Amino acid sequence: MLTTKKTIFLVTFSLASLSSTSSAAKTFLPSRFEITFTKELQSILKKKKESKGKMIYQYPNKIRIEQDRPFKTMYISNGQKAWLYSAPLDPRKEKGEVTILNPREIPITKIFTWLRKGPESNKIYKVSKKANVLTLTFHQKSRKRYQIEFVKVEMNHSKTDDFNQIKSLIIKTENSTERYKITAINPSPKIPSGYFDFKITEKMNVSENF
Repeated sequence: MLTTKKTIFLVTFSLASLSSTSSAAKTFLPSRFEITFTKELQSILKKKKESKGKMIYQYPNKIRIEQDRPFKTMYISNGQKAWLYSAPLDPRKEKGEVTILNPREIPITKIFTWLRKGPESNKIYKVSKKANVLTLTFHQKSRKRYQIEFVKVEMNHSKTDDFNQIKSLIIKTENSTERYKITAINPSPKIPSGYFDFKITEKMNVSENF
């Protein structure tokens, strides 16, 4: 079983780059992209935490998310296998923690497939639009499965079919509300060979949930 911390990490990044509702856009998401963000998390106890990170995605199902502040955390999927890594607070005394996962069971890989043609209402969620804000309300069954109630996507203007105009997102789960401020978008990053593979070393504790 995944811990609450690991589950929240995976769920919150599952929608880290949503946008628009244009049915005319056959490929709303580019085949690869990079996003830099600042995240504000508010727990059910109203406590707030801030963090920063970046995400690189390559179609299909390859993704790498790195969060450096306040703790170094990484999620990598090569489409066949996924790894969730948490760096130790003190590398001299502790080992890092790695969980090996089945990417097909992690919402993040499916979300980007769904959004390939633009976020339209489907069996997972219903999409509504008001001015420059899109709301994705998850149906009861998918809400229970993915632990997400809704996502609000704010664009820089009312044109909601432009991937490059994402301003921020709000993700509401059962236990927290998270706001992502998108600070930079690169629609065509250079991705080195092996970037979506993870190397396990003797300085890591390894567990499996595959």
